[in-house]
Amino acid sequence: ESCDKQLDDIKVIKKHMGFDNLSIRLMEAITLRVKNPDSSLQELSDISEEVVGRYISKSGISHCMKDLENIANTLRNKESEK
Repeated sequence: ESCDKQLDDIKVIKKHMGFDNLSIRLMEAITLRVKNPDSSLQELSDISEEVVGRYISKSGISHCMKDLENIANTLRNKESEK
């Protein structure tokens, strides 16, 4: 799961539905990834407290990225059905 793929998923979500309906935890993951496009999940976890104000474990961030990927894929599929 590459950083580029995660950033692309975030772009798709932003374009097709915006961020208003996303949970705080997903928004925190997006903030971490967008501000640190090349960092590993472990690095994002290490800086999570200073960036979003609370510690998020590596697996927590990984789960968020998976959720974002699922949302983005759903949006991509809807788009391709049009």
